[in-house]
Amino acid sequence: MKRMGCVVIVLVIVAGLGFAAWWRVKGRQQQARGTTATAAVPVDVQRVEKGDLAPSVEITGMVVADDKVAISAKMSGRVDMVAAREGERVRASQVVVRLDGRDVAAQVAQAKAALEMAQVRLAQAETAAQLQTTRSGTDVASAQAALAQAEAQLAVLRSGARPQERKQAEYAVQQAKAALDNAATEYGRMQDLYRQGAVSKQSLDVARLQYDVAKSQHDSAQQQLSLVRAGARQEDIDAAEQSVRRAREALRLAEAATAQIEMSGQDVQAAHAAVAQARAGLQAAQVQADNTVVRTPISGVTAERSIEPGEMAVAGVALLTVVSNDAVYLRAELPERELRRVRVGDTAAVTVDAASETPIEARVAEILPAANEDSLTFTVKVAVPNADGLLKDGMFGRARVAVERERRHDVVVIPQYALVEQATGTVVFVVEGSKAAAVPVELGLSVGGQVEVVSGLRGGEQLVVRGQGSLQGGETVAVQSGA
Repeated sequence: MKRMGCVVIVLVIVAGLGFAAWWRVKGRQQQARGTTATAAVPVDVQRVEKGDLAPSVEITGMVVADDKVAISAKMSGRVDMVAAREGERVRASQVVVRLDGRDVAAQVAQAKAALEMAQVRLAQAETAAQLQTTRSGTDVASAQAALAQAEAQLAVLRSGARPQERKQAEYAVQQAKAALDNAATEYGRMQDLYRQGAVSKQSLDVARLQYDVAKSQHDSAQQQLSLVRAGARQEDIDAAEQSVRRAREALRLAEAATAQIEMSGQDVQAAHAAVAQARAGLQAAQVQADNTVVRTPISGVTAERSIEPGEMAVAGVALLTVVSNDAVYLRAELPERELRRVRVGDTAAVTVDAASETPIEARVAEILPAANEDSLTFTVKVAVPNADGLLKDGMFGRARVAVERERRHDVVVIPQYALVEQATGTVVFVVEGSKAAAVPVELGLSVGGQVEVVSGLRGGEQLVVRGQGSLQGGETVAVQSGA
């Protein structure tokens, strides 16, 4: 009996302990359910505002330097010096490559000597032409006088001498003597010029002929005077007639010599042409000498170096590439369907991730008029400021071009991340008092993370922008930030 009593007591104690434990757990569950029912959902809000919203066209492309030059030599030759290394800055007109110029320097010296020789020959031709012109007029006049004198002498012999004829004959001798002296002097001067190379052999022969004619005239005058004094004989008349014939031939030769003036003029023209040709040859040689020095036409950075000293440069083949990133543009392709929406001058927001995550305000500078045959897109150039030089040629970039002609004014605009998709449609949550209310919305334009609300919001509402994913509508909320 005592054992049975002990068992009953133990069972009662166990049952009591189990009931106490159950009651404690139930109390905790009820406390937990009460806490859950009254807890507020933490959210962030912002005031719904109205503003302008412009649609945009997004394009992608590569950053291209506005000034990018592949520098080459105008002539082939061995490279003596390369002044720029890759990555080094160069300034406009700086010498960046120099070719071996020894052969060209010799050509310049040879061309200078040829020009000097041509100028000397021109001076000689001009001197000879001047002498020929002066002498030709004198020779004709002298030959005409000699013929007149010979004819007069013949007439005297045939008609007999009178006192006044004696005086004329004596005067003719004096004139002939003076002409002979002048001809002798001129002939001596021409001999000196010929020995110096200033006149031609033909000019010397003409002076010799003049001297011979003057001597013949003098001899004829003396003979005439003798005939006048002694009286004419048949042989004297024959001699006088021979003198007339010689004088006529001398006049013919003097008149023929005038044709040499034209030839002398042609010689001068040819000498002028030779000088011009030599001068052109010198200029060409100097140009070649200048071409041994290669200069950069722009300031910038050496992006590529393809030649080293001692190597052979080939005319027209790039030696260096210089890039100026001071002015750059984004070269992108615009689909044909968007062509009518984008115009030169439109603003654009350009993002180049490799340089900065912050969009750069830019402007459409050019739209090429012809489409790419392969892609049927149009090339657009968007000018991008690059004062800090962060943008480099070849970087990838994106541009969002604002379509200003389609801009919406004074519309309700909210951030796109505030939207919540539900089974019944798109909603946003607004805070009314301390409760969250679900508001169905109809959307319009969506630009750069901002979306137009066509209906559902009027502006001024407290829009939930964080924590909306935990809401269904009607919950109590605790606003953490925003107003």
